[in-house]
Amino acid sequence: MNMEYWGRNQDCRFLFCKLQSLKNSRNDLALYEEHRINLYEWMTVRSEQLSDWDSYQELYQWMVPYGKGASQGQKPPGDPLGDGEVQELLSRGKALLRDLLSGLPVEVFLSSQVNTKEFDSISKIATYFSYEKYRSIPKDTSVLRILVVAEKEKETFRRRHPECEVFSVEEIHQYVSGFYQLDELTYTKLYIDSRYQMLCDQPKIDTLIVGASAARSDFLESCMSSPAVSLGITGLDMYYTWKSVEKALECNPNIKTVVFPMCYYTLFLSFRNHPNPVQQSVMDKIVQPIFESAGPYPFTCSLEKQKDKREPMLDAMVSAEKFCEQYDARITRQLTKLPYYNQQFYQRPANGQNTYCFRDKSAPQNSRAVEVLIQMQERLFRESNAGENTVYLEELMKLLQRKKISLLVVIPPVTDYYQKASNPKYHDFFYQTLAPMIQQYGFSVLDYYESDLFSYEDYVDYDHLNEKGARKLSKLVSGHCDQ
Repeated sequence: MNMEYWGRNQDCRFLFCKLQSLKNSRNDLALYEEHRINLYEWMTVRSEQLSDWDSYQELYQWMVPYGKGASQGQKPPGDPLGDGEVQELLSRGKALLRDLLSGLPVEVFLSSQVNTKEFDSISKIATYFSYEKYRSIPKDTSVLRILVVAEKEKETFRRRHPECEVFSVEEIHQYVSGFYQLDELTYTKLYIDSRYQMLCDQPKIDTLIVGASAARSDFLESCMSSPAVSLGITGLDMYYTWKSVEKALECNPNIKTVVFPMCYYTLFLSFRNHPNPVQQSVMDKIVQPIFESAGPYPFTCSLEKQKDKREPMLDAMVSAEKFCEQYDARITRQLTKLPYYNQQFYQRPANGQNTYCFRDKSAPQNSRAVEVLIQMQERLFRESNAGENTVYLEELMKLLQRKKISLLVVIPPVTDYYQKASNPKYHDFFYQTLAPMIQQYGFSVLDYYESDLFSYEDYVDYDHLNEKGARKLSKLVSGHCDQ
């Protein structure tokens, strides 16, 4: 690459125009591609020569046509690059800016209109100064200096101090809050955190409801006869059910009863089958953060940081992670006073997770739909998992026996559509496996699988109860806990 030629033309907009003229000519696509690659190489080489704040500003200005607009799916008029190329250029440019900023000391100055507590909540700068001090110090291009002001002052300060960056505390908060996403998995993780917190803070809690989604949807804590918490997590396998009880007993040694809703297929389900995207997501966002371990499984967290959304200059000053942690803590505190389904954060679905109201469908439609559901579920089951899951189940029983805690296994009810489509081998294996354990450990099994106590009006979908059904099951199970 001819660095002398590219070095003389330091305005990247000139290069973009050159690329545009080449791209408009179908005969010069190869030359266009060569120049595009040269542009990226030129940015990289030039960035290696940048060592101070003035250089940062220079590089940032090169990115202006493709900076803020590109991150919102907008492009400058007459843009010579395609959408993918814009994003690639933006990503590379931000990576270069990050590398440059990582070597610069950062000094932050606050105007008198900024609430310091509000700034402290997101700042990762240990020490900051007043704006009055900034006015009295000489310019130093070896230091990154940022002015933080109130929104109403922002434009005035930007005109007054073009030599440095000016941000309002409001736009900083808007920036960091943009990284916070309260999806269902994150919400579930915070809910489980709140339950462990309750176990630590409320020694009167003496009942645990553990396991997979049935522990969450088919029971209501408030309808149990004694203080209870539910630790149900979608798709939770036998190993982590055992570990969830172990962790709960570390928080609260006063537990007297563990209610464990099991499906006939529970012993076939394991997080070892992690290629499934549902299991991977549950492992990434809930299980690993809570238990701080992948257990015996060959897992690595697959979540990617949102690097392309990050602004390097703001990242040098504030921490989106710090903001998210504080927001998580706030929600967790609120959830200690709320059930999983509530009006404030997450309402119970009226018609299943996919808003499919089976009660409005014909019998043939329901039969076909439940066949598809079971086929999807069975993709997660492996007979090879049964051996290790039986070991984990027995470890759970040994733990409860040592602690003199009662175990109540509950088979929740399902609709007759689900019953007819299910493979009977799961039922047979379940009882064959549990029979010797029941004799050895003396626990009870309540099987409501085919119970006629529940009607279609008690279900949210084919194999989960709605609030009415959960209230009914909770009272039934509570009656056995009291005996």
